[in-house]
Amino acid sequence: MTIQQKEDLNYLTQYANNMTDDELFNRLDWMIKENDLDLDLFIEIAEMMTVTHDAINQKLFDNMIEATSDADLEIIINILTAVDNDDIYELDKLTNYGLDRMMNENNIQDESYFSEVADMDLRENGLQARCLSWVNDIPNNFDYAELDCYDNFTIMTTAEVIEKFFDEYF
Repeated sequence: MTIQQKEDLNYLTQYANNMTDDELFNRLDWMIKENDLDLDLFIEIAEMMTVTHDAINQKLFDNMIEATSDADLEIIINILTAVDNDDIYELDKLTNYGLDRMMNENNIQDESYFSEVADMDLRENGLQARCLSWVNDIPNNFDYAELDCYDNFTIMTTAEVIEKFFDEYF
């Protein structure tokens, strides 16, 4: 590995817990030779990580360091692209629908979802509707909101939903 390539990969060193910089470079060099991996994919990952949240980078680095094929590295690149673009639907597909599962388990939805649920509940149950405790509290103009067990809403941006996914589920 050349000095320039090490400089291009230098951003990754902060995520290499329990490894010196040289140990990381040696590990990457070994991975490249052992599995016939493309060094340029590692460099592309390092460049993309400069604009992504550290907690997300750490989890992706941990996956990257276990890569055995270029396809593994390309998935990480695609995930970083989806995160950078706040593309929640693409990220959901890339993580085998784990993001959707997390959102459903935490009752994180968009504005139209809560309005539709309240409308159906009111039509079917009238004054006995369960949504009566929260229907008037549905916030306006938000990306996503989380409805907790106490019927309180927490407004979330797409980026916050993605961060929560990586913190709790990835």
